[in-house]
Amino acid sequence: MTGMGSLGILQWNTEKTDYYTDQVAKHCASSGIQVVRLSPLSCNFRTLTATGLRYDLSAGQWTKAVFPVPAFIYDRCFYPPGSKENKRVSEAAEQLKKHSVFLGSGLPNKWAVYRWLRKDSHIAGFLPPTQLLEEEAFSAYLNAFGTVVIKPVSGSGGDGFHVIRLKDFTISLYNKNKELLLAENSRETLYKFLKSSLPASKYIIQPFLKLQLNGRPFDLRVVMQKESPEHWYEAGKGYRVGRKNSYVSNLRAGGRISSSLNHHSGQYKQAEKTAEKISPLIPVVLEKYHQPLFELGIDYGLDSHGKLWIIEVNSKPGYETVLKTTDVARKNLIFSRPASLIRQLEQLRIKGPAAKAQPEDK
Repeated sequence: MTGMGSLGILQWNTEKTDYYTDQVAKHCASSGIQVVRLSPLSCNFRTLTATGLRYDLSAGQWTKAVFPVPAFIYDRCFYPPGSKENKRVSEAAEQLKKHSVFLGSGLPNKWAVYRWLRKDSHIAGFLPPTQLLEEEAFSAYLNAFGTVVIKPVSGSGGDGFHVIRLKDFTISLYNKNKELLLAENSRETLYKFLKSSLPASKYIIQPFLKLQLNGRPFDLRVVMQKESPEHWYEAGKGYRVGRKNSYVSNLRAGGRISSSLNHHSGQYKQAEKTAEKISPLIPVVLEKYHQPLFELGIDYGLDSHGKLWIIEVNSKPGYETVLKTTDVARKNLIFSRPASLIRQLEQLRIKGPAAKAQPEDK
């Protein structure tokens, strides 16, 4: 293995940085770990070198450099949906796994995550009914629930999120901003429109859950991090409250962050306690089918009946929510976890979680 003691932060665009990435680099460099930023396409596998940016601890900045392929990779690469480069990037990332240990490997898609989680009896009851979007499921879910949502199996930020409402024999299609896109009285016509106009190849369908606070959508984001090859801990949590007249609460869609919902403290405190019990189970279950993982963002919603739901599980979570709702000591723990895990993996003289056998999804 090349470059022991080196960490590469894998990004789609290495020119873009953020506070979280910079702080991870600072903590790693302070521990004697060389940190670089690179793209999968920047690797030369003949020479086992890559071009990108190297973190200079003394200057507190990134400089352009050519360097050996790092021993460890922290995958923070968000692939643009539908990009022509996706296949090339995916193939390069797979090639990189032959030479470097990935701290975590991105989850495949929402449908796979749902199927894995529903196998656990402690978690299954918190998952909304979910099917792949096919004509039979489309009709059955409209009959059963009246209002449904569809989401691409891959993607984030609320992209591709739509709401479909059946009322008075009219089926209406809305986007995440509650804008009416189409109204039809024929299910077949609307389904054909969806299949022809939606950019992603696969979508899932679920009942619409009214997860709103004073007319605004909201959710509870919990971030879990691995503190050792076998143990997880809660890095932080916070609420995200969306804009009025929107169906989604994520920050890219204009949501804001709150550490608590005090004016409904009783109901939401109980929901937080339930989430505290469920959250540590989720990474353990997922790693039975998909290894390795390093971090998870778990989004919970609470409906008008006080029922807690797992809305989404993301293997490359944004940290803005938890960093704005967490004290300094906990922030430093968050930033230091990649360095801590690397040191443990080196001490154990193993190639990391990626070396473990991966059970098949049956």
